[in-house]
Amino acid sequence: MVDTVSAGGAPQEPRVIVIGVGVGFFVAAAVLRIVLGVPIAYLFAAGYGTVLLLAPLTPLDFMAIAFDAGGVTTGPLTVPVIMALGVGVSAVLAGRSAPSSASW
Repeated sequence: MVDTVSAGGAPQEPRVIVIGVGVGFFVAAAVLRIVLGVPIAYLFAAGYGTVLLLAPLTPLDFMAIAFDAGGVTTGPLTVPVIMALGVGVSAVLAGRSAPSSASW
């Protein structure tokens, strides 16, 4: 479907790699957030700030593809894996208070 909409301008392999790297980056950021006790508002501000800065630079044809690719990360396989990782990391750190261990 993306190939039809983009007229071949968004090849599949780089698209899959970029989505995979993005998911990996944000999972790593989420784990660091749990470990370091960073407020989630900081992550949201950084993420939305980046989107707002890059959106005007993106061709309109690719804007819908970008938002659709974001929806892929909430699929039936990704969510349980990421939730299990978060629950596991939180269980390991259960004895400590995240806000009191944050350095800021």
